[in-house]
Amino acid sequence: MLCTFRYYAGTYSISRTINAKKRDYIPDPSVLKSRRDCIIGYWDLLHDHAPRPFEREIAVSLLGLETPGSGWQDRAFTHLAEKCAYLIDVRGYAAWTP
Repeated sequence: MLCTFRYYAGTYSISRTINAKKRDYIPDPSVLKSRRDCIIGYWDLLHDHAPRPFEREIAVSLLGLETPGSGWQDRAFTHLAEKCAYLIDVRGYAAWTP
């Protein structure tokens, strides 16, 4: 899976063909699990560069309005995987796997 990110330049590059294939899908929890370190690495990078906005957004979207403290990455990742599983298993969205 292509995973390139150049924050210092303010740009990112991801294959357009990959993005087009997954546009209307929810990442399968197994995909998230395999990319866990990469996802958390991006979160850490964003948190380092814009802590206040990042903390506000991660709290609202994945931490249930909890203030990010120690171990927030594990809690947020668990909630992300749970939300994806819910959307796939309960709501019937199609799962994306590479």
